[in-house]
Amino acid sequence: MFTQVGVTPEGVEVPRSLVDGEMQEKLKSMPVESQPSTPPGPDPKWRYMWRIGSRPSSTRFKELNSEPVIPEGFPVWKDTMDSWGSKMVSAIEVVAEMAAVGFGLQKDAFTSLMIQGPHLLAPTGSNLRRHGHIGTVFAGYHNDLNFLTIHGRSRFPGLNIWLRNGQKMEVKVPVGCLLIQTGKQIEWLTGGECIAGMHEVVVTDRTIEAMKLASEQNRSLWRVSSTLFGHIASDAVLKQLSHFADSPLACKYPPMCGGEFVELELAVINLKGRSKAAVFTLQNRCKEIIWPGALSGAGHALLINGGLQLKPNEKASVVAPFGWSGLFWARSGCTFDLSGKQGNCATGDCGGLLQCSGTGGKPPASLAEFTLDSPEDFYDVSLVDGFNMPISIIPSGGSGNCSAVECSSNLNLQCPEQLQVRVNGGGDTVACKSACLAFGQPQFCCTGAYNNPQVCKPSHYSEVFKKVCPTAYSYPYDDATSIFTCNGANYSIIFC
Repeated sequence: MFTQVGVTPEGVEVPRSLVDGEMQEKLKSMPVESQPSTPPGPDPKWRYMWRIGSRPSSTRFKELNSEPVIPEGFPVWKDTMDSWGSKMVSAIEVVAEMAAVGFGLQKDAFTSLMIQGPHLLAPTGSNLRRHGHIGTVFAGYHNDLNFLTIHGRSRFPGLNIWLRNGQKMEVKVPVGCLLIQTGKQIEWLTGGECIAGMHEVVVTDRTIEAMKLASEQNRSLWRVSSTLFGHIASDAVLKQLSHFADSPLACKYPPMCGGEFVELELAVINLKGRSKAAVFTLQNRCKEIIWPGALSGAGHALLINGGLQLKPNEKASVVAPFGWSGLFWARSGCTFDLSGKQGNCATGDCGGLLQCSGTGGKPPASLAEFTLDSPEDFYDVSLVDGFNMPISIIPSGGSGNCSAVECSSNLNLQCPEQLQVRVNGGGDTVACKSACLAFGQPQFCCTGAYNNPQVCKPSHYSEVFKKVCPTAYSYPYDDATSIFTCNGANYSIIFC
């Protein structure tokens, strides 16, 4: 269950800077004077999430569009929150229209995507009497996952922001003014032209001074900020708008539904329950561009739109729905037309499509296979249909066995000659067939009279595969050393 309805207590939300390895590497390269404070753990802040505006009558993301919770004992709560939140949404819509015009887009380019978005009025409070010590981090270094965020002025200073050039600045909001910050969704829509704003909230000398004044005036020592998160609609597609599709960074922002993106981000910062299954992170550690593909089991949602491109060291993440089953693989040696949609691949091709649309990869291809929540997760690396590149599965954050499955060696370098696949019949070996794929004989495929684990045994060819990748499936009945389980984990799928 998401913590996007009602109260989110302190000690729950984890700052992005504590869990994002890529962000941590960037922080190390910052000048000392621009580095953020390091929080010891989850943020000591409370939030009350109140949904503003109408909800879609039909949506794939029901929990993100749930009815708000009305606390007992506050008869004017709903009217007050709706009035307050609606005014802030209106302010965001005006800014969104101004931004669209400034970017050379249609005036409603952004606001049309915000219709029935899961906008959240989220007053945020921290107990200064308990946590009001110099250096206490109320909100660790992070950016917001939504489209635009609007803040009212807090009586207690402490907000720091980072400019686009990396400079850290303390914020002073004038009386009667609001502060608007960009979120990840606008970064997605503009292909990285408009970057999500980084910020933190820390107790400073100015905070302590404001606390002393509040005590003298017998006012509350709760630091409360009036925050509203403006969102793109959950079922709208996040993709680069108009000329932003030509951005050189566009490949970093693959198309996905707004709700899918929100679920993914919430999972990273500990604000999404396991009822929505796992986060898969695909990472390219190869020296060349690869094109990961995804195939879902019958009746299950198609992930990553079936396929995408990853340059060396790039990664992409996706949230799988509860109970999902399916597999991932990567294609190599691909060429696509100017539209980027039609072409062919030397290995793992799926009908010449970038987005495989329910078509599996042509073997031989190394596979990462999953069945989630049944009742635990089952996963494996399979070379039953052959091998085209190294592939590993690394679980994180789960309980139980949760072993890593690593097939990180290049089997193509040791592939028996009868199984080798070469481009145009010559050159380097780009893939290695399984014996079943190469010869089609029942004793290799475990079919017919051999459709029994007592009869179908490892062959000389499958033993070559097993020696290079001992935890991967090398033939159909290789279950004993090749299938793994875990509970409640997220999974990294690493190529090469």
